Amino acid sequence: NGDVKKNPKSEDMRSFRARLGLTQQQLAELLNGLSVRTLQDWEQGSTRIPCYLPLALCEVERRLNAQPKK
Repeated sequence: NGDVKKNPKSEDMRSFRARLGLTQQQLAELLNGLSVRTLQDWEQGSTRIPCYLPLALCEVERRLNAQPKK
């Protein structure tokens, strides 16, 4: 995953989500029901992105890539 680094920034979050073609709502649901407001705060840079998030995003991407293509 080239977009989300060890210390992701708000622009990394937006580009990751855009690359996967997900809305904020969809990504929040894939992150185990995270609130959309929290995701928005991360993307706007108003809340610090937690250190565990890169691993969680890698898992989201892995799960999406494992799904059969429609």
